[in-house]
Amino acid sequence: MRFETMTIKRVGINGEGIGYVHNKICFVKNALPLEEVDVKIVKEERRFMIGEVKTIKKKSSMRQKSPCRQFPACGGCALLHMNYADQLNFKLDILKETLEKYAPYDLSEVHFYPVQGMESNRHYRQQIALPVTYDKGKLRVGIYQRESKILTYMDHCVMQDRVINDAIVKIEEILNKYHCHDYNDKFKKGIRFLIIRKVSDELQVIFVTGTDGIDKKATHEMTKIDAVKGLFYTVNTTRHQDFALQGYKRIYGTPYLSYDYNGHTYTFSVKTDLIENTDAFDAEVKLLRERIAKEDKVLSINCGNAIVECELDQEIVAIDESKENTDSAEKNIEKNGFEHIRVIHGKVKDIAASQMRHHKYDTVIIRLKRDQINGDLVESLYKGHVQKVILISDNVSSLAKSLKDDNDYFVKYFNFVSADAIDHAPHSARANYILTLERK
Repeated sequence: MRFETMTIKRVGINGEGIGYVHNKICFVKNALPLEEVDVKIVKEERRFMIGEVKTIKKKSSMRQKSPCRQFPACGGCALLHMNYADQLNFKLDILKETLEKYAPYDLSEVHFYPVQGMESNRHYRQQIALPVTYDKGKLRVGIYQRESKILTYMDHCVMQDRVINDAIVKIEEILNKYHCHDYNDKFKKGIRFLIIRKVSDELQVIFVTGTDGIDKKATHEMTKIDAVKGLFYTVNTTRHQDFALQGYKRIYGTPYLSYDYNGHTYTFSVKTDLIENTDAFDAEVKLLRERIAKEDKVLSINCGNAIVECELDQEIVAIDESKENTDSAEKNIEKNGFEHIRVIHGKVKDIAASQMRHHKYDTVIIRLKRDQINGDLVESLYKGHVQKVILISDNVSSLAKSLKDDNDYFVKYFNFVSADAIDHAPHSARANYILTLERK
């Protein structure tokens, strides 16, 4: 067993502390800048090491006592030991560092706005998808700690909405009362995952099971949980975990939940994208209203449930590859009498290029998905005389790399003018980054 003493220089992209041993980089979970720490080396490769803090000899002024009893074992929230104000500074620094590494722009000409923090930075998560497993004599819902078989129970998570936490406790009690089983890969039976989705204090509960489904007495008792308005299951015995593709079978209640915002009512089906953090959603709507001129015609790529677009004032065409999302958006548009927005379902690359060939758009919003930014798309933006491009992603590396396509079309055709960030996932290493580019 090897131990090293080091000073932590900075925080890495995933929230881990970074130090050096004989000029080799060492990633240290739960360590903060300027801390002097004794580290147990748990993994060593040719180019890097991974360590665990054993003793903190000198604490950082950024350090706080974690509000979660499961930290740092859980691994779900990388920054719970860091003061919230310092977390916001860290996320801005990570954005700048990553852009400097990958983006072919002079960042001195870019206006970086402070990261927008959330007033409610705990109990903000509106949905969960967690394994169900037998642990210490009971069926439990939790997260496996990294690189181990140790289960962290998730019934009192300080990031999950309290209504979800309460439901997990009650569901666990019912599953154990009726002697339900966790999933057995050999026999393809048992309960694999629990998915809970919350909208306005009402819940959709979905079980992912083996071929035997789920005990009817257990599900009948779950229908008596006040917050549960819809109960579903899906059989999935494959390694593929896009469970919605298999189809959900309704056991009880309604497949729809409603959300009121700004005098409008939006309905979500059990397969529609939800709002992960309602405060961050509100911040994104307000930010895009500021960044886009009222008279602009807007194309929105990867619009999801399109509620942000519905809340903007401009004439908008919104595209998404999920039929559930576009069907839901169309129903909400009709229900609320919106006349400024139209949604299209289909292959994003093909539809976006066609739209820009045949229609004039002033602003294009792109919610980044893997491999969708390439020279052809950027050239379509240029040839379509688009004046402003807004890129949105919570993956800072992918976002920075998207600015450098094969032919450097972005840097040829567009100035990088500003960068915003909304802290939609407090205490994690993620934020929603929003970059604004304008035509040269």
